[in-house]
Amino acid sequence: MYLGSQNIDAYLKARHRVAVSKAKNPNLYPHFKSGEESFESLKPSYQKNMARLAVMLNHEMQSLVAELNGELRGSPSVRLEYSDELTKVDFGRVELINTIDAYHFSIKGHTTVAEAAWKAIGPSFRFLGINRVALNRRPPVITTR
Repeated sequence: MYLGSQNIDAYLKARHRVAVSKAKNPNLYPHFKSGEESFESLKPSYQKNMARLAVMLNHEMQSLVAELNGELRGSPSVRLEYSDELTKVDFGRVELINTIDAYHFSIKGHTTVAEAAWKAIGPSFRFLGINRVALNRRPPVITTR
């Protein structure tokens, strides 16, 4: 399964709103600059192209998955999937961004991404014959070694 990337353009708009808020109150988002320091593509001069690249990659990956699935028609036990569930999440909502660095997700952001991913894997569960309702009734077992 390939999950399309998040809507980078919407995220960058939210990050811009955060920058405006931080300019008014420097105590907000104390590590705001750490994203740009760690990731060159977050610098304002690269943001537009980064958003374009994400759209292009999603489109190409969706096309490639469709093409490969066409080639796999004779193999009923194999299927590739593309999901745009992450792309459809409104990452322009500031509450999805961490209040420390405005780069990582907030708790609400993580929850939103997890819900989108859970929705995205539904077709895989159906293809594999796994009952998601049964999975919802009991928590997963986590073991450590």
